[in-house]
Amino acid sequence: MFYRAISHSRRVGASIVLGVTLVAVPAFAQMQQTAPSPAPIPPPVTVAPGERTTTDHLEGAVKNVDPGAGTLQVSYGPLGLFRRTMEVTDRTVIRVDGREATLADIREGEKVKASFERHETKNVATRVEVVPVQQDTKRSMGR
Repeated sequence: MFYRAISHSRRVGASIVLGVTLVAVPAFAQMQQTAPSPAPIPPPVTVAPGERTTTDHLEGAVKNVDPGAGTLQVSYGPLGLFRRTMEVTDRTVIRVDGREATLADIREGEKVKASFERHETKNVATRVEVVPVQQDTKRSMGR
């Protein structure tokens, strides 16, 4: 009887050691692997300076207008957490209430839709349109 108890204990012990080994060895091997090397960076493509731009769009609230510096800052995204400052040039089309306007006609807090080109170090607005306030909102503001 005593022999059977020792034999059973050895089998249980061996099973536990085998189980721990099966779990620990792959985990240890994975820890020993070096971090994967980052993907190689492709060489820069030589193109004309005008072709190094990408066009993007955003919709948000105007946070800052600086006609002197020719910039417009818009907050966008969830809860307006993100901000983008755009350079406004003489080629930027600005529309307020469906009419052509200037940067000085845009007010902080207004909602805008903007298209811009991403250059290497700056964002240049190509079109800025002030989104009209809906009629229901205008009426409730006047009450």
